[in-house]
Amino acid sequence: KATVSVLYWRVRGGNRMGFGLGDAALSACAVYWISKKTGRHTVRLALTVAALMLMRKMRNRAAKRSLQKLGKKSGLKVLIVGTGFSGICAAIKMQEMGIEFVMLERHPNAIGGTWRDNTYPGCECDVKSALYSFSFAQNPNWSRRWAGQAEILEYMKNIVRDYDLEKHIRFGQEVSKLAWNEESKTWTATTNSSEEFIGNFVIAGCGQLRDPAAPPFPHSEYKGTTMHTAQWDHSVSFKGKNVACVGTGASAIQVVPRLAEEAASMTIYQRSPPWMVPKPDAANSWLKKTLFRHFSVLMSLTRAYEFCYGEVFYNIAISTKNPWFSKKVQHIGIKDMKAVIRSGNEGMYDAVLPSYDIGCKRVLLTSEWLQTVQDEKVELVTEKIEKLTATGVKTAATERAHDIIVYATGFKTQNFVFPIEITGENGLSLREAWSSKRGTLEPRAYLGMAVPKFPNFFMLYGPTTNLGSNSIIYMIESQMTQITGVLEMMLSSGKTTASVTENAYDSYIDLAKREINDTVFSKDCGSWYTNAEGVPINNYWGSAFSFYKLCEVVRENCWDFK
Repeated sequence: KATVSVLYWRVRGGNRMGFGLGDAALSACAVYWISKKTGRHTVRLALTVAALMLMRKMRNRAAKRSLQKLGKKSGLKVLIVGTGFSGICAAIKMQEMGIEFVMLERHPNAIGGTWRDNTYPGCECDVKSALYSFSFAQNPNWSRRWAGQAEILEYMKNIVRDYDLEKHIRFGQEVSKLAWNEESKTWTATTNSSEEFIGNFVIAGCGQLRDPAAPPFPHSEYKGTTMHTAQWDHSVSFKGKNVACVGTGASAIQVVPRLAEEAASMTIYQRSPPWMVPKPDAANSWLKKTLFRHFSVLMSLTRAYEFCYGEVFYNIAISTKNPWFSKKVQHIGIKDMKAVIRSGNEGMYDAVLPSYDIGCKRVLLTSEWLQTVQDEKVELVTEKIEKLTATGVKTAATERAHDIIVYATGFKTQNFVFPIEITGENGLSLREAWSSKRGTLEPRAYLGMAVPKFPNFFMLYGPTTNLGSNSIIYMIESQMTQITGVLEMMLSSGKTTASVTENAYDSYIDLAKREINDTVFSKDCGSWYTNAEGVPINNYWGSAFSFYKLCEVVRENCWDFK
C-alpha cells in the first residue's frame, strides 16, 4: 500500500513535480528489485526516503505559493532589459514570485539575444546540449551532443511560449538611459523611441557577447563586401569567390570550414593560434531521446556527469597551483594537433601551435579546423594586418585581393550594460563608479550583479561571471538565486530598497583579485578576458559550483535594506 501510494503521488504530480510516468515505473522497478535482494526493512527505508523527498517538494511548493501571494500584494514592478537567456530566466523567476515585470527588447520582433543575432554558417554552442538549458526546463530532444544556433533559438522560443512571457515583452525598445529616483524609490528606463518605463527594480540581462567589435585596423577604404559574423548577410553568395576571414577565435573555427567548401580561395588572417581540443560531435539517437523523455532521471544524470567533468578537469587545468597538470594537458593538446597535420605540412607547426598557456584564451572545440587550414585552396597568414585597401588586405609583407572579407573579431565583451547611461544615487554614473585611477574602465560587481549606490539594480552575466568551461546558464541561475533571495527578504521585512554594502563589495573585489592571480586568466596573452591594463575582468576564477555556493545564501550584512 505504501509503495502504491508513493508511486501514485509521483505519477499524479507528473511534470509539476519534475517526475514523469517513466520515473514512477523506474521507481517501482527499483523498489521491487530492492525487496527481492534485501528484504522488507530496506524497502521501508527506501519508501521513507521517497516520502521525505515528496514532503520536501510539497513544502517547497507551499512556500512558493505563500511567497507568490506576498509578491502580488507588494505592488512591485521589475524592469528586465533583454530577452536572451538572462532576461528569460529573470522573467520566469519574477513570475514564480508573483511580481509584475516588463521585458524591454531592442529587436523589433524577436527574442533570443546572441542566439538570435549570430546566424553565420556553422554557428553552434561549444557547451554540450545536456548542460546548455535551464535546470528547470531541460530539453530531452536535442538533436546533437552540441546544439546548433537554430535549435538553441527554438528552445528559447519554446520556453517563452510555455511560460507565457511574450505578453510581457515590449519589442523595439532599446534602453538608452536608466535613472534612479531617490524620492519615489524607482528606476526610470528611457528608450531610443523616447518612451519611459518606471519600475522598482532593474534586472539587466544585456550579456557579454552582444555588441560586435570592429577590426582594430583602418578598414574604411575597402570597396568589396564585408560582414561581421554577428551581422551575417545571407543574401551574399560565397561560391567561387576569393574570401578572407580576419580572426581565428570561436566564431572563425566554425564559419571558415563552411565557407571554404564554397569559396574559390580562402585566406585566414591569424593574430595568434588558439588552443584546440577534438570535438566528438554526434547525433543523439532516437532511443536516447526517447529514454530522456520518459526517464527524466537519466537526463539529469547525464547533465550531472557533464557538469562534474567540466568542473574537475578544466578548473584543475587553469590553476597555476597545479602547473604539472596544465602542462600535461598542453602536451596532450600538442600531440593531438600534430597528429592531424599531414605529412609534408610539418612547416605549419609553428603557425598553429600556441605559445601561451592553455586556458589563457578560450579553448576551442573543433575537429575540422586543422584539416581546413591544410586544404590546398586555404592560406593561413600570420603577418599583422596594417589596413584594408580598396581591393583587399595589406600586411607588412604583401597585399592580397579579396572579393569578400569576414570579420570574426568577436565582441565588445567589457561593455556589459553599456552604452546604456546608468545613474544611481546622488547622480553617480556607473561609468564613473567603474573608472580606474588610470582612467580606464574596470567593471566590478558583487557576485557579478550589484554595485554600491545603485539600489535595486542587478546585472546578470556581469563582471567576473564568464566561464572557461561549463554552462553560463548555470551561472545565471545561480545569480537569480541570490536576487530572488534578496527580494524575498525585502518582501518579508517590508523594506523597499536593497543595495550591496561597500564592505561586501570591497571584500568580494579583493577576493576576486587574489583568486584570479592563481589562474591562467591573469597571464598576458591578449585575451578578451582582460581590460586595456591587463586586468582580468570577465572570468570567474573558480568552479561554477563554488559560485553557486556564494549565491545560494543571502548574507544580511552584505546588503543594506531600507
